[in-house]
Amino acid sequence: MCCTNLLIEVPDLFSTSKHQYLFMIVSLLFRLVPGPFFCPSCPRKYKYKGDLTRHINYECGKAPMFKCPFCDHRVKRKSNMKTHIGIVHGTIIRNHQHIIETVP
Repeated sequence: MCCTNLLIEVPDLFSTSKHQYLFMIVSLLFRLVPGPFFCPSCPRKYKYKGDLTRHINYECGKAPMFKCPFCDHRVKRKSNMKTHIGIVHGTIIRNHQHIIETVP
């Protein structure tokens, strides 16, 4: 059986699941390795690789994906939208999770 992450042969199913578990642990630890990590597209730098990955995938050069359901405010992170709604509109976030959607 071939590991899809590293493209190496793994002898049996038990070894495969063990290998995948170890790969997950190593990947998680790698995300927490201190940097600095620099964005190739802008001058931002990050202490952790996971933060840079999030920046590249969701923020750098991209329009805000989340629109407030109560006003025209837009943000790039869902957590920032929840904060905005809670502070600006005084809405209880827990009861309105379903209305915070990404803008197509």
